[in-house]
Amino acid sequence: QAVLEELEKVIAPFRDRIARSGVHVRMGDPRKVISAFAVENRVSLIVIGTIARSGIAGRILGNTAEVLLGKLPCSMLVIRPQ
Repeated sequence: QAVLEELEKVIAPFRDRIARSGVHVRMGDPRKVISAFAVENRVSLIVIGTIARSGIAGRILGNTAEVLLGKLPCSMLVIRPQ
């Protein structure tokens, strides 16, 4: 419940744009859950935030984004921290 409340605070400024697409919350390994959701719902775009991690690939995308890049049946937009 606390996660949903925090998510609501983050998306509040974008509510009008999100209403057209929707927000979906799933629990589990994000690499598996996001990929399965994209397939099941014929998603055309996944937007994912990332943090820099160690290693060359980790510096570019982050572990979850890197794994998803090879698994998703759709486009992925990766947002890096400033």
